[in-house]
Amino acid sequence: MLDSRFDWEDLSRLRDLWDGPIVVKGVQHPRDAIRLSQVGVDAIWISNHGGRQLDGAESSFESLQAIAAAVGSGIELIIDSGIRRGVDLVKSVAVGARAVAIGRPALFGAAAGGHGRRTTRH
Repeated sequence: MLDSRFDWEDLSRLRDLWDGPIVVKGVQHPRDAIRLSQVGVDAIWISNHGGRQLDGAESSFESLQAIAAAVGSGIELIIDSGIRRGVDLVKSVAVGARAVAIGRPALFGAAAGGHGRRTTRH
């Protein structure tokens, strides 16, 4: 589903052609974040895709800390992966995230029948 031929030049060309917002997801390294900032993307979505892609990947929170230090406040940072409790959200915002996505925990809760409710099949 992914085209590995898409590269930095393609992203720059897309930025030149598109006036709308561009968000790049799956960023984990500060050098990539700096380059994305230079290309002119509107936000960087820091994600290790829930650790499903590479089981030895650095946590998104560790990546957030390094990326926030590298790019400063000039670009919006979004984080996901590993967000399980409210304190994870607070820590992420304190370090520099503008938004925090929770993904699977919300889906698991909905799949289990929603807040505080058990479902029984007959």
